[in-house]
Amino acid sequence: MTIDMRERLREASSTIETSRPLLDAARTSGRRRLARRRVTIASVTIAAVAVGAALVPGQWNRLTNVIPTSGASDPLGVYWRDTPTGDLALDSSFTSAALSAWTNGLSTAPDADRGVFDDLRGSAVVVWAGMTPAGPAAVVAQRAYLHRHANIALDHEGIQTLLGFVGPGTNDKPTLFSDSYAAPGSTAGRQVGGSVTADNRTFVILETDEALAVSRHWLYSDNGTRRDWAPIKFHDGAASVSVDGAATADDLRFAQLPFGGFDDIRFVSVAGTMQSTLIGSGEGALTWPFEKVIPLNGSQTWPTTGDAASDLDAIAAVVQPLLESRVANGSFSSGGTSFKIAGQLPDSHHVAVVQFQIDSDPVHVWAVITDSTGRNPQLIHGGVADPSAALPVHIRLPDGQGWVVAAYGSTLRYRVAGGQWVDVGSDAALLPAGATDVEVSTKSGLRTTVSLAG
Repeated sequence: MTIDMRERLREASSTIETSRPLLDAARTSGRRRLARRRVTIASVTIAAVAVGAALVPGQWNRLTNVIPTSGASDPLGVYWRDTPTGDLALDSSFTSAALSAWTNGLSTAPDADRGVFDDLRGSAVVVWAGMTPAGPAAVVAQRAYLHRHANIALDHEGIQTLLGFVGPGTNDKPTLFSDSYAAPGSTAGRQVGGSVTADNRTFVILETDEALAVSRHWLYSDNGTRRDWAPIKFHDGAASVSVDGAATADDLRFAQLPFGGFDDIRFVSVAGTMQSTLIGSGEGALTWPFEKVIPLNGSQTWPTTGDAASDLDAIAAVVQPLLESRVANGSFSSGGTSFKIAGQLPDSHHVAVVQFQIDSDPVHVWAVITDSTGRNPQLIHGGVADPSAALPVHIRLPDGQGWVVAAYGSTLRYRVAGGQWVDVGSDAALLPAGATDVEVSTKSGLRTTVSLAG
């Protein structure tokens, strides 16, 4: 894969198709970065263990015996070693088998269709060999002259270091599962490892001069999203990271520390032709109207331009930058905001409720409150969108401003502590802070009482 991914991903973004409601008529569509089919980056229940050592959470693992950073002319050259490292480095039988796996696997390797193996130079070497949770594995390197090719983007031709990731295949026979290349002229060494299993559940991560870490998942709160990063401890130049449980390779994130955003993300290669699911499909989104603002009954009207498209744009101008900076920062992709519920609170603050998706995580609901000038935005997390819920939106606003509730197409009423029901119209409403229950009545006559959390 190419190292300078961000530009490539942006170039490819026009090919992405996502559920129409989540794209929001292209008015507020979020960033879409397309993953090459053989690339993944890191997030959900994982087990990361160093080869011959343990992953130590909660502290940075400043590296000893730092490997010099390679220049832009050959980014993967940083990993070249004439003598292999790893606990199987002296096992000549295994290293020979790993070299054979490289040679025999090139014709069917993931990047074979890019012509990167057409002009190999010199001999292949094993740069690392060791045990992983999946079994014996190795990383092989060989130089090649990369020529212009219909299926590869090069700014110029030239000699590059290629990497191959070998692991146990059928009957534990060493097999080439993934490979890496960096196009000449790439400016950053953002490739840090590859899969050593056919199911992309075990990766070998190579040591560089960066402090690398792995993340389990996105964490959501009223402040937006964040990740917990577990530093990776290397031994003899590498570490292994394995996916646990129901997680997949697409759940993993690798990055250099300190993590500041997408530019710090590092990449690994995956086996075969696995389609990346890092781009959210919009599955589970609330399919409410996106071509107009849904008014918040019980509140004053906002926006008040009188034109549906202008109203949508006014909300997007406030909401989208906040979601991109506080929710999507560091994500691989982000979805549009779809429907928009909006109104004005009694103290003249504005409130808008939207849904938003990052990567392939579930779609989440968010409320944004601003002052009367549209400034000083405050973000409130409304949980995962649930189209099957009787009351999909129920967000308690801060400072006693009440509740925003919504169930599009249904009529709503509320009560306080077992008192009389109060009608508040249909679709969406602003309720007083003391509301304890909401009754949702569908057009088919089904009535459901929903208790509001305290």
